[in-house]
Amino acid sequence: MLLKTGICLLALAMLAGCSTASKNIAATYTSPQQYQSYDCVQLAQESHRILVRVKQLGVQLDKAAANDQAIGVVGAVLFWPALLALGGTKQQEAEYARLKGDYEAAEQAAIAKKCASASSSPLAKGKQTTALVDLDKDFANVTDVQAVPFLNDRGREGYLHWLNQKSPKAFVVAPNGTWNATWGLTSTSGAESPEPLPRALARCEKRTQGCKVYAVDDRVVWVP
Repeated sequence: MLLKTGICLLALAMLAGCSTASKNIAATYTSPQQYQSYDCVQLAQESHRILVRVKQLGVQLDKAAANDQAIGVVGAVLFWPALLALGGTKQQEAEYARLKGDYEAAEQAAIAKKCASASSSPLAKGKQTTALVDLDKDFANVTDVQAVPFLNDRGREGYLHWLNQKSPKAFVVAPNGTWNATWGLTSTSGAESPEPLPRALARCEKRTQGCKVYAVDDRVVWVP
């Protein structure tokens, strides 16, 4: 009876499907008319906002997909409760697909208005260009220390140290060279977040303005 139940659970899990890696999620169509009232600067700002969210959400989706794959292998042998832990990110996958569609629509609107690409600087002006950012490709490999912008030698040493820490972790940088590296979940009851990413941003912003996330866990989420 137990074996039969396990087989049924395995079949249900296979039908339901595991979490999907970000690169395998297609964009949901969004009409460029949504951005008809935006000027070039507004389009660039909106595109940048979308890109930041896409990159950070992609990290979560890829982690869920990797976890589901590992659980699925265990579940194939042990059946349950491992199989019951599969998935659970369909809402995030839908948001990711929508954001990719929004980004493509913003790019099309920028082309129609003869702006510079919406994916370039928020202050970009000039002739029409094609998209500059590949949503499914990171700015750099997370281990490429020289690719991290703004850092001096001490900052790059700090980044190297951060690379050797276990996830969850986050690395944040600012244009003036300020940086902050966090890892692990804290149990503090203070004002700081227990999560590495908001904790790093809050610490960086106490020292300067313009702090942006460079990397989360093993992925670069930086958007120039």
